Amino acid sequence: MFKKLFLIITIIILTTTSLIAETINLPNQGTYTGEVKEGMPHGKGTLNYVDGEKYIGDWKDGMRDGKGTLTYVDGSRYVGEFKDNKIHGQGSFTSSSGSNYTGSYKEGKMDGEGVYTYPDGRKLKGKWLDDNLVR
Repeated sequence: MFKKLFLIITIIILTTTSLIAETINLPNQGTYTGEVKEGMPHGKGTLNYVDGEKYIGDWKDGMRDGKGTLTYVDGSRYVGEFKDNKIHGQGSFTSSSGSNYTGSYKEGKMDGEGVYTYPDGRKLKGKWLDDNLVR
């Protein structure tokens, strides 16, 4: 009985203290507010970068990883998936001039099926590779 109770208490303590919300300053990056694990962003959180950019979303081991929104200084915005701190997966980027790409990204570049829309409404739909339309 004692072992069972000890195990239950241990599980409760580990699950309630593994991610702690706090505010930390990340050297040369900015101020992060959100869940932290072992002193690094991990879980849900927001980083206000020193250059004025802002990321709100998922973190894993100190890197953007999962779904999030990255807003650039000029007002451009990416909403979608990240992996290992890079734009990667499905997402949508809208520039401050009004152009938009919605589709697949690989390591920060348009890569895979997607649609690029110009500010005047014209569209390019097809397969992209390394930021270039290939078909």
